[in-house]
Amino acid sequence: MWHDLKTACRELLKNRWFTCVTVLTLALGIGANTAIFGVVNKLLLNPWPYADSDRLAYLSVGNERLQFGWAPRSIAVAWRDQARSLQGLEGFTSNSALAYDENGARVLRGARITPGLPSLLGVAPLLGRGFTAADAESGAPPVVLLSYELWQRDYGGRRDMLGRAITLDEVSHVVVGVMPPRWDAFASGYRPEVLFPQALEQAIASDGFPSIGILARLSSSMSVDTVTRELDAILERTLAEAPLRMFGQEKVSTRVDGPSYRVQASTRDALRVLLGAVGLVLLVGCSNVANLLLARGASRARELALRSALGASTRRLVRALFAECAVLAVAAGIAGVGLGWLTLRILMRLRPGSLETLDEVQLDATVLAFTFGVAVATAVLFGIAPALQLTTRKLGDALRHGASGVVRGGAGARLRKLLVAAQMALSVMLLVSAGLLVRSVIYLQNVDVRFDTQGLFTAQLTLPRGRYQEPASREVLFDQLFERLRSSPGIAAVTQAMIAPPNYGAVAGNDLEIRGVTLSEADARAPRPLNMVQPDFFATLGIRLLEGRTFTGDEASRNAEILLSRATAEHFWPDGNALGGEVNWGGAWRTVVGITDDVISGGLWQKRDTPMFYLPFREGRLPSGASAQSATLILRADGDVAVAMTSLRAATRELDPEIAIPNVQLTETALENTIDAPRFNMALLIAFALIGLVLAAVGLAAVIGYEVTERTHEIGIRMALGARTENVRRLAMRHGLTPAFVGVVLGVCGALAATQLATSLLHGVAPRDPLTFVGVVALLVLVAFGASWLPARRATRVDPITALRAE
Repeated sequence: MWHDLKTACRELLKNRWFTCVTVLTLALGIGANTAIFGVVNKLLLNPWPYADSDRLAYLSVGNERLQFGWAPRSIAVAWRDQARSLQGLEGFTSNSALAYDENGARVLRGARITPGLPSLLGVAPLLGRGFTAADAESGAPPVVLLSYELWQRDYGGRRDMLGRAITLDEVSHVVVGVMPPRWDAFASGYRPEVLFPQALEQAIASDGFPSIGILARLSSSMSVDTVTRELDAILERTLAEAPLRMFGQEKVSTRVDGPSYRVQASTRDALRVLLGAVGLVLLVGCSNVANLLLARGASRARELALRSALGASTRRLVRALFAECAVLAVAAGIAGVGLGWLTLRILMRLRPGSLETLDEVQLDATVLAFTFGVAVATAVLFGIAPALQLTTRKLGDALRHGASGVVRGGAGARLRKLLVAAQMALSVMLLVSAGLLVRSVIYLQNVDVRFDTQGLFTAQLTLPRGRYQEPASREVLFDQLFERLRSSPGIAAVTQAMIAPPNYGAVAGNDLEIRGVTLSEADARAPRPLNMVQPDFFATLGIRLLEGRTFTGDEASRNAEILLSRATAEHFWPDGNALGGEVNWGGAWRTVVGITDDVISGGLWQKRDTPMFYLPFREGRLPSGASAQSATLILRADGDVAVAMTSLRAATRELDPEIAIPNVQLTETALENTIDAPRFNMALLIAFALIGLVLAAVGLAAVIGYEVTERTHEIGIRMALGARTENVRRLAMRHGLTPAFVGVVLGVCGALAATQLATSLLHGVAPRDPLTFVGVVALLVLVAFGASWLPARRATRVDPITALRAE
């Protein structure tokens, strides 16, 4: 075997051009597969860097309408104390924290964790100690753990930070430890910078919603179904003993999810599509290389026949061919790893914000093993065709053909044409998928959001909790702030809402009643998006009021009015009598006082007719966390947006320098960012489709070029008998274009089926969009003619006398 490998290396070095083209062709496919598999492995297959992470799971509860990502603390305690199928259960919640330095207040990402969470994950602090049960008791001295990144960035990695006090939310906390880097994969991209202790039983009084995220380690002997059944039984008993108002009388159940659960469904679908795309690219590359090897094998027929006549067995010859394929595959695999690494670096630079975890993707042992497997598989795939050709070839015929060494027709020629058809079919599938994504992104970029985004921007204000604990103190603060802002230079208008574009709205699960209207069970219990807004919200954003009026200043306290979007009104009052209707929302009857236009405020992918309920804004309902509160302001600039942003920061700093503004963003930019992921997917798929198209074109040109070489004698006879140049060119092109067009037809059929799998990635375009299919077919036809014209042109330059003498 070693002798075969050495011989193969020497033979390939003699044919450097063939070797370089073959290795590069395969390396492109292997490199793309390596990069995308690395991403899939990190996000879907092995997202957590913990020991036995396949036994870790998120536990949550939900009902028929809503699936929450958390569970009530009372349920979590019952699961921890009673479940035998769990080896451990810990909890976490997220909260921001205000820190102060010479530049003023700033917001740190924070999390509260139960003391045993790091141990459950098999993680220990890099420096110092973790939390103890005593740290989580009420009244215990405040302590904090720092993330590795914060420790390096803000404190220079100083080891004397242990035992020092830092001020967070106006409270001095002692640093007891530093966590290792990237230990917080369970938080799904949130990446907390500071950690606080909490007990599982602890309920923050002001939250009014005592829930917690739960991580558990499942017993190795228990299946997920067994664990779910036991947790469901405990859940049912606990709710029977102490019902929770948040669920009412509805039946709730347990959900047990693996680490990939928190990866968005659209991201999972996109990764599957991209993995399929790079797989197609690799198949195109393999078929291309197989064609090159078939052509090379045909030109070497006389050499192989001589070796056979001298005593070499067919098995020995096949082994020699496979040795060449193995050498090519190993070289392509090494080059593919390099291209995969380079592709990953490019992906990290271009990644959308929603894929922050992409920064952690590495070519680890799993990915390298995958690359090795792909290289071996490709060696088998493109090595079979020449080997089959050899075993079926009549070697004696090759000897009788003399110096030309060419055997015309036969199974080899049919196989080469079949590979051309396969290449074109795969290219059609790739290009159709890319074309659909292009049309989808173009549609999203031209969506009419139905409100004025010119000069509109949002700001998140984080308030010190201790100073603005009571709703009355917040109302005074915002009254003063709004008065300053409305008289500040560059600001035309300012308002406040619970949620601002491009965030869609909170989802309420309360039963809905409408006086005089009989609702279906689905309508009565369906989740409903809502937003709480101030009276001037609609005027500030430029949302049209179609009927009625907006809220007045005193209606927030009465809590008796509601506004509906047009889609909502038309759905529940198809006769058009929504104005003045009465809606029972959360146990309180409210009168519909206005109908607004439908707007796209949750992202450019959002459907325009998505319903929305608007309630009057009350400062007392500001979202609150454990230690800090945030408020959302929406402002419209009068001219230069930068001037308005400066005025906002100046007015806030003058009023209270300890209020932080962690995020100020133009609404236009924020809406554009909502389609970063589709644009990213589109760019990748276009790149892979173009690679496949180039490989298919090269393969087609190679086949026609070989056909011309194989039929030189026949072409010489035709030209000697007076054949016209156009006829000779047409004859040469036909042998390549016929299988190419057959491949295009097969590719269209395959694309019609395959694109149905990418429906969730498409917006505003059907998966069988005729314009896309027609455009792709037209492009492939042009490429096929272009790829076949140059080698066919060579056929017209054949000298009849030379061709006849050579034969």
